Amino acid sequence: MMWVTHVVFGLLLYIIAVHLGFLPYETSYFVIVGIASLIPDIDHPGSKISKLLRLKKISEKLTHRGFLHSAYPALLLFLGAYLLACYSGFSEKAITVGVLLVIGYVSHLVLDSLNPTGVKWIYPRAKVRGPIKTGSYGELAILFIVSYALSILFFSSVLRMLINKDTLLMALGISIIISAAMGGEVIFRRS
Repeated sequence: MMWVTHVVFGLLLYIIAVHLGFLPYETSYFVIVGIASLIPDIDHPGSKISKLLRLKKISEKLTHRGFLHSAYPALLLFLGAYLLACYSGFSEKAITVGVLLVIGYVSHLVLDSLNPTGVKWIYPRAKVRGPIKTGSYGELAILFIVSYALSILFFSSVLRMLINKDTLLMALGISIIISAAMGGEVIFRRS
């Protein structure tokens, strides 16, 4: 799959978790999930993340869709984040970052499982593969559907955060105060 499909799908899974109340909304979390959704492709010298982090020499020594395209690195990421959480006194942020890394990483593996090359979830066995070739109309359809779903959920989550009972009451109160200060002409127009 193309890098943009991986990023958008990872972000969709994050915003679903936010929408369901499992994770907090924070702008920096989008970056974490986006980067984590590209990490498995460090094993490919031409990948966006290998170029971005200048890891071409390391990438050339790794087998593409090998160990990094399995569940083990996702577990190691979570374990590392868990140890960080232990060290930080189980801060909620450290645990959240661990979950975000796993969401991004696993989202990548899920999409690559739809590709004919597939993914060995339990490396070196248990290969899962599908019919959708990288850059094909099938992938573009997935990208369109995932982008559309992400847009809807993102904006509904933002609106839900902005338009809650307290925010509406506060906005109404501010409007009334401004209106009163201006002689009632803003909201309550005098005839």
